[in-house]
Amino acid sequence: MVGFGPLRDRLVDIMYEDEAAVLDDRSMQDFFQELSVVLTKPLPARYGKLTTKARVSRFMSDTIHHLVVRHQVYGTTGVPGLDPRIATTQVPRDGGTSGVDEWRSLASVALATAHARFVLLLGDFKYLLDGVDAKYKSRMRDVYDKLQEDLQVLDAEWTTTDESKTFNRNYFRAVPSDMHTGPGY
Repeated sequence: MVGFGPLRDRLVDIMYEDEAAVLDDRSMQDFFQELSVVLTKPLPARYGKLTTKARVSRFMSDTIHHLVVRHQVYGTTGVPGLDPRIATTQVPRDGGTSGVDEWRSLASVALATAHARFVLLLGDFKYLLDGVDAKYKSRMRDVYDKLQEDLQVLDAEWTTTDESKTFNRNYFRAVPSDMHTGPGY
């Protein structure tokens, strides 16, 4: 089974040699402080104030899921799925449920971006690593190559039979070959 967790952990390992490196990363600690000011409810305990590699890794997973997968399904691919009871792409500042205005905003974004076409996720984005520090670049390229390989395997697994294709359509499954890289707005 393909999973993002090992890839995410490898990226964190590339950036942080040990736990002390996370604590010494002033930008990460400032980022956490800024989030604490902006959000009216504190971040969940599972993020542990972003002070360990495991907590940063978990935050990365949740954020990527929130920004990419949820947006793709409820923002572009799943336009008919605009049921306000389903998770929205915007989380209210208090962390609670979305109000009607947020739902209207989501509906407007979905309608405006329903036909926007960005570069497909299964593509060659290695050029994005050109500006990365040399000490990180080759290992990040390896992670990128593994991610692309895993996505292709997952896509093949999810699109080989008529039954799986029907399941994908019925449940708005975000199939890698259908996902786009752009946020849509």
